Amino acid sequence: MLAAADLWQFSLMTYARAGVANHCLYLQDRWGANINIILWLAWLARQNLQIDTQTITRAETCIANWHESLVEPVRQLRRTLSAQLSAQMAVEIEVERELMDATYQQLKITELHAEQVEQALLAGLQAGVKTGARSSGPNVRLYLDGLGVPEADQLRLFDLLGCFS
Repeated sequence: MLAAADLWQFSLMTYARAGVANHCLYLQDRWGANINIILWLAWLARQNLQIDTQTITRAETCIANWHESLVEPVRQLRRTLSAQLSAQMAVEIEVERELMDATYQQLKITELHAEQVEQALLAGLQAGVKTGARSSGPNVRLYLDGLGVPEADQLRLFDLLGCFS
């Protein structure tokens, strides 16, 4: 459980860095990237651990059911409510707006907890992880290359993460 807690703390700190969240969300929405996998790969590299494409496939398989059945639906509910809140800027009944805001906050918390579970699943993967160079680039590059993410988008992420390819 220590690895899962360490990964979560690393992810929170990394995601809070200027530009990281926006670019990760862009990669998620445009290229189908899983932000938790990106952060897991960067975390492994920080520990001088490298992965191979088979390990990435194992990671995707390991979290697929959880991600598809819980993370994605909660995220979609939260985004739908966010759009409704934006569209209803002038809600006539303030109580209704307060309830909608509270629901949005609960969905956000639930989504974060679901992502934390997803990261715990990733942190438990060991096979295919080997000692390597201290750079997030190779790990993350393998993943993003597999998604067809253009070089410019990858380099932007590496710059934000403070690593090199």
